Amino acid sequence: NLQGQLFVLNTAGPELLATAEVEGDQLLNLALDAAGERIFATDQGNEFIDKMRADVLPDYKLRGEGNRVVVMDGEGRTIRHLPTGAGPVAPLVDGERLYVTNRDDGTVSVFDTKSYELVEKIALPVHPNSLALDRERNALFVTVKKGHGEKGAESVVRIGF
Repeated sequence: NLQGQLFVLNTAGPELLATAEVEGDQLLNLALDAAGERIFATDQGNEFIDKMRADVLPDYKLRGEGNRVVVMDGEGRTIRHLPTGAGPVAPLVDGERLYVTNRDDGTVSVFDTKSYELVEKIALPVHPNSLALDRERNALFVTVKKGHGEKGAESVVRIGF
């Protein structure tokens, strides 16, 4: 959440099982790597959100600068921070690759999930948003949204590999 917390819920309950204080301030979306027992969370770094939170939670202490992915174990302990482009939105993990849309940067960051190294940064029209992977066709699909007040069509980009 926007208070640097990760909640573990019993989906059959629903009941809150645990709350972890994590090293992220604006956790937006999560990708679960069940095989590697890791959670990849985008940490946005939006100045507007920081200002808004300061009004509501004046005692909150920032834990980072955002514009990154926070890699955690299943308990919410930080394994690594991965710098992304500006405004990371959606993480998608697929075996040895982690894909992250960077809304404000107009890119998709591709990381190696073993070494955590940035493999590639793919330039797209601003504002890439969500991801879908088609393994059978070796394609990554990225939605491209309009910005606030922008006119024109939204689209989907197909990236082959």
